[in-house]
Amino acid sequence: MISRRAALLAVLLAVGAVPADAETPRLDPAPRAARVEPEEVPVGSGDTDVRVDGRYFTESVRVLVNGVPVSADVLGPTQLRARLPSALLAAAGRLDLRVVDGERKAADAVAVVVTVANPAPRLDVIEVPALSVGDPEGSIKLIGKAFRPDSAVQVAGKTVVTVFRSPEELTATVPADLLAAPGTLTVRVVTPGPGGGASLSGWITVTDPVFPGRFVVFTSNRRRGKNHVYLLDRRGNRLDPLPEANSPAGNDAYPSISADGRFIAFQSDRSQGQYDVFLFDREKRTLDPLPEANHPTAFDGFPALSADGRFIVFESDRLGKPKIFLFDLRTRTLSELEEANETSADDGLAAISN
Repeated sequence: MISRRAALLAVLLAVGAVPADAETPRLDPAPRAARVEPEEVPVGSGDTDVRVDGRYFTESVRVLVNGVPVSADVLGPTQLRARLPSALLAAAGRLDLRVVDGERKAADAVAVVVTVANPAPRLDVIEVPALSVGDPEGSIKLIGKAFRPDSAVQVAGKTVVTVFRSPEELTATVPADLLAAPGTLTVRVVTPGPGGGASLSGWITVTDPVFPGRFVVFTSNRRRGKNHVYLLDRRGNRLDPLPEANSPAGNDAYPSISADGRFIAFQSDRSQGQYDVFLFDREKRTLDPLPEANHPTAFDGFPALSADGRFIVFESDRLGKPKIFLFDLRTRTLSELEEANETSADDGLAAISN
């Protein structure tokens, strides 16, 4: 295909406007950018100079960054210096830098890329009020370094509503669904790229507030006339029939519960009609038959559990008359409370403080 310039020259020659032996006009080679240094500039920087290496740079070239003309000084045919204005460095992203001359389209020029990079965030302190199970939401303050307006707080891996206060401070809202159960939640700050990244994690704690008289344990014979132990959680009025604790064929009764509602001590005649003391762990849903405490042939019953769930006092007739015994669940040791028991009397129905 004949170029437009060659066609024009042919017409001029035909009409005699140009001597036949005249040289064909020739454009200088197009400027070409090959490399830029630095390739990465921190977001929020002031006016920044970059060096561009390439070929065919002349005094007539222009430098365009994302299509915007910027100030440039030609240092030689293969090098120039361009100034990136702060307005182009205010947000993280990619800047396309092109070197062009006055006669060619900018879109035809090869681009070199300058990356405007976010800094990596650093989390130093989390200021948090008391967070309790059932709260509608909670607000936390994060203190650190290099926070950006597009930084986000993640709690337990979930991105939550975040407000940028300054490069040293963010606030975040912990939603109700993360406050539904007690425990420890990880917190970190994540800044998107280019650059950016995640901070080291911190932790916040969700506690289960004191609910006076929250748990009620009782005995009921509602199932085929057999006695069984039930628990009512007054927060939410949820009834737990304790199927892992109760015996299908035996009688389970006289329950006692720890202050946090986790442990329940009770007596049961599931062992061939002989009463023994058992301990149920509601958190693990496991039953402990307490072999170190119970006697193989005697009555053991009417247990009382200390508020912290460590000790059980109960009544046993293993010495011929009812006497009071204490079992330490931590050390798995049994003691007769000799100072409390009277040799000739019946002693039982004990209770114990925390």
